[in-house]
Amino acid sequence: MKKVTVQAYAKINLYLDITGRLEGGYHSIDTVMASVNCADIVTVGVREDNDVTVIMDGATCKEENTAYRAAKLVAGKTGAGLDVNIVKRIPYSAGMGGSSADSAAVFLAAKKLFDISQDELDAMAQLCGSDVVYMMRGGFMRAQGRGEQLTKIDGLDYLLDKSLVVVQLCEGASTGAIYSEYDNLQVPPHNGADEAIEKLKAADVKGAIFNCLTVPAIKLCPAIVNSLYTLKNYSDCVAMTGSGSAAYAIFDNAFDAKKCYDELKGFKYKGLLHFV
Repeated sequence: MKKVTVQAYAKINLYLDITGRLEGGYHSIDTVMASVNCADIVTVGVREDNDVTVIMDGATCKEENTAYRAAKLVAGKTGAGLDVNIVKRIPYSAGMGGSSADSAAVFLAAKKLFDISQDELDAMAQLCGSDVVYMMRGGFMRAQGRGEQLTKIDGLDYLLDKSLVVVQLCEGASTGAIYSEYDNLQVPPHNGADEAIEKLKAADVKGAIFNCLTVPAIKLCPAIVNSLYTLKNYSDCVAMTGSGSAAYAIFDNAFDAKKCYDELKGFKYKGLLHFV
């Protein structure tokens, strides 16, 4: 069987704001995302029939799984069946893009297996999730609209020398529920992405990081507060990523990050990571 294995990297949001509503009820976002070296391992093989199977950590997945939906789209495009095997390393319901990363990995594998154009993959990716287009590319990028309008951000390579500690106490609420809670709170747009990007380019990471979903996420998952305040004992550069429930701290040197990582106890997930 012809097969390809892809590392599906996680992401964190250095900045995240909701700027309005779009047609179809979607929220318009303005966010700065960065890839980190926590990755699922996704292997995609071509079947002789046109069936699709997706196995994640030994369990069979169906339509509720975004990687399955991605595989079905590829099968519909190519007429070939796919076997997808996913080894999970990105924590569930953490705001680190795990499901989108798996979908992106399926599309990246399909590009190698079937020579599908990037434009065609991007169109399919938007049917699977708002940040799948980004997850196929990774790096330091600004994403707008539903998340599909991407702008590469130059001048942030210094972040590659920093270390991160990412923690999660429990799985968060659904993304839809958190966005609904955000709407209920009637929070005005922060409209600070341009300023945040300039601060990031000036190495003012603490002044740049922001996440408008922190308060609604905490209302639905109060344990996020414990994660944030625990990390603030070690770093002054702390935020929640995505819609939660993971929080991260950024460190200038690996020694301080390792000290934090070693001393943290009782977390469902903790990772000593870096940007990629």
